[in-house]
Amino acid sequence: FNEMLPEGTGTVVGILTRYNNYVQIVIRDLKDVQGFTTPAHSETIFSVNYPNAFNEGWLKGTSGAGTGWDVLSNSSFNGFFINAAGTSTNSYLISPEIDMSMVSEPTLTFKHRAPLGGSANNMKCYYTPNYTGDISTTLWIPIPVNEFSTSTTDFSFKLPSGAISNKTRIAFQYEGSGKSWYISNIFITAILNE
Repeated sequence: FNEMLPEGTGTVVGILTRYNNYVQIVIRDLKDVQGFTTPAHSETIFSVNYPNAFNEGWLKGTSGAGTGWDVLSNSSFNGFFINAAGTSTNSYLISPEIDMSMVSEPTLTFKHRAPLGGSANNMKCYYTPNYTGDISTTLWIPIPVNEFSTSTTDFSFKLPSGAISNKTRIAFQYEGSGKSWYISNIFITAILNE
């Protein structure tokens, strides 16, 4: 009979044979396949519906004067952007609460580009397990984003255990002037704990 082996690791007892140029293992009985465990698979636990993001809990806050984050959704780009050309700003884009209390190994991924150039000095990413409702009183823990290209770049970061709570938020900050930053394809994947 033709059945696939289960995923994971285990033991197989069988008879090793050779047929023409093929080596085969013949299993006498399914009881000869023992101890296989299914490995954990990551699942998407958070994604963004960009056209409705600000109606679905995304927040934007600007300290002082200047421009803020917005959504751009067209045939060539679907995501968040800030364009501070000609103005100085300190602007945050904050996700809704993300419940990560029942997961392990959460990983944040996104795509981004800085068409006018950029650096970690003025384009930052953070997480917090406890947003106070005030940008200035929240403890923001930096997520190291070090590559800022004029073309789209993929970013991936395994969030530390300190990020795992039922009220985790991700934030992007732009501080400065004369630059723009585009962010799309924001996902968090994780292994669901049983």
